[in-house]
Amino acid sequence: MPRTKHEVGIFAGWVSVGVNLLLFGLKIALGVMTGSIALVADAVHTLADSLTSLVLVMGSYIATRPPDVEHPFGHGRAETVSSLVIAVLLATAGVEFGKASLERVLNPASLHATWWIVAVVAGTAPIKEILARFSLRLGRDYNHQALEADGWHHRSDAIATLMVAGGMSAEILGFRGVDGWIGICVSLFIVKIAVDVGRRAIDSLLGTPPEEEEVDEIKNIAMSVPGVLGVHEITIHHYGDTRYVSLHLEVPPDMTAMNLHTMVHKVEDRISTGKTARAVVHIDPVNANHPRLGEVRDLVDKILDGSGGKYKLKKIGMLGSSLEMNVICHISVESGDKNILMGELLHGLKQNYQDTRLSVVFDEEQENRE
Repeated sequence: MPRTKHEVGIFAGWVSVGVNLLLFGLKIALGVMTGSIALVADAVHTLADSLTSLVLVMGSYIATRPPDVEHPFGHGRAETVSSLVIAVLLATAGVEFGKASLERVLNPASLHATWWIVAVVAGTAPIKEILARFSLRLGRDYNHQALEADGWHHRSDAIATLMVAGGMSAEILGFRGVDGWIGICVSLFIVKIAVDVGRRAIDSLLGTPPEEEEVDEIKNIAMSVPGVLGVHEITIHHYGDTRYVSLHLEVPPDMTAMNLHTMVHKVEDRISTGKTARAVVHIDPVNANHPRLGEVRDLVDKILDGSGGKYKLKKIGMLGSSLEMNVICHISVESGDKNILMGELLHGLKQNYQDTRLSVVFDEEQENRE
């Protein structure tokens, strides 16, 4: 039995290929016998499931390869790329099915379906739904995006098959022309699934904000190291199973380089312990004696007072030497747009201190920097 995430992807992919090839053979034979364009389209959709499952197998296999010179961060995102390939294949199939179905609507043809054929076609839907649940559950349990995408592909095939069976039933009952319209519906459904899968894959490749729980976990780990006064600018990049984490530590200004070196290694080691993660830490010495700290605090308070109580300053600090204007604000938020607040704070500070750099940490730990 497979144990790792990528072994599960390979195993589930081969199971899907085998089942889909059997169902494709059955559906294409019945489609040719009955002359149903919708059933032929559904059969090709099932064949496409086999191809996407092969993409899943290839993506999972490539993702297991270690980092190399050309790919220093590893090959973990091959899984996400395979999800995007699945989405493209789905969309292409959906468009082609739509063209064929529209042609059938414009030029209707009689079907030669019987109730036993309808029963056989409808009977394949539960098989695809079982396969969908199998893939979706493993995908969620192992956080395997491509496997989840493959599962949704199976589910779309199950629903499409039921729609085709309904169209064939309508033809038997004397409602001609339904087959082409059902085919169009199947095509639109396939394209919708493709868009959803593709959007999620693109979001992962471009990068999405980390979950609050993930940020809280990293902050709590860093704050557990003696000497750390605060944490901000937490950034997390995912490369498959591996996380690359960067964060800024607020530290006392009088610590020696040797002590800071030790502290940084403790933070990095604790973040990496028990997890597939690599951490990089930036040091920000908190300058409690900065000559402009008081006036900056008053200015920030004034800006926040204009929000009508939506925001409250919890803590403010100046980072670096007295020649720098690096401001860190910890703010609690009851309601309101945090991006607008960021703009107002930065505008107000730059009017008085042109070279200001501003970091804001909200109580939800969603961090921003300008």
